Amino acid sequence: CRLMCKVALADLSLGNFSEAEDQINEALNFCKADQDFHEVYEIMGSSLSKRGRIKESINANEKSDEYFAKFQNPIDSVFITLNRLPNYFEIGKEDIALKKLYDGTEKLLHPFNLLAGFGQILLGGTNEDKKLLKTGINSMEEFLKIKDFPWIRLFIPYGNALLHMVEKNYDEAIDLFQELLKGAIGMRSEIVWQIVKCHNRNKDYQSAIKIATEELENEPYHSKIILEVSKAYIAENEIQKAKENLTKLLNIWEGADEEYVYFQEAKKLWKDLNKSKATA
Repeated sequence: CRLMCKVALADLSLGNFSEAEDQINEALNFCKADQDFHEVYEIMGSSLSKRGRIKESINANEKSDEYFAKFQNPIDSVFITLNRLPNYFEIGKEDIALKKLYDGTEKLLHPFNLLAGFGQILLGGTNEDKKLLKTGINSMEEFLKIKDFPWIRLFIPYGNALLHMVEKNYDEAIDLFQELLKGAIGMRSEIVWQIVKCHNRNKDYQSAIKIATEELENEPYHSKIILEVSKAYIAENEIQKAKENLTKLLNIWEGADEEYVYFQEAKKLWKDLNKSKATA
């Protein structure tokens, strides 16, 4: 099953989405241990999320988390569940995200209940909620005073970078995100996406295009970065390049959930571009 998952990941990187989906579904037939099921459902959730099928992604992630809890400790289980919460925000289910956040962490004894701060940072960044971000950063700082877990430290500068972004301090946010790129290898694409967003909001569209283009050479089907670079091309009046990227994006998001906020945004950009052409 792990070999088939590697093939699926290769297909995803090449944009062979149907082939990847077939490989992942087939891999389930070869799972034996709880860890096998966890890994296959994890990849399934990630694949569906990239394609904007967030509801299906949530279902796959929940199955992955159930298997994960069978062979890992409760703290890690909570942490991995918190990492999924932004998906609920992205389809307008904020109430479910917040309920899962507090249901998951209130069972933990102090200081581990402070790990709610991780979820608050993720949700605050997704929903651009300054108060939630500050609460999350404070909780994580308090936790690290009691338990110095090195792998948790990076979430404080990440939270501060998101806070700067919400407060429109884009240069400060970019500096923090750039510093994070040196150590947070597993979060690289997510951080690059945030940097591109900052440049766009700062109206530095050429920097946004440069950074996005470089990242897309390595991850050509990173949908959220494609969305941001499309905005930059529109702002620079490079309409043909914007259309090429939006066409690619809407192909990736074929079958996406209608509620998915980024899908709605992409469709609006495409509609506005074609409306402008018709008017001209």
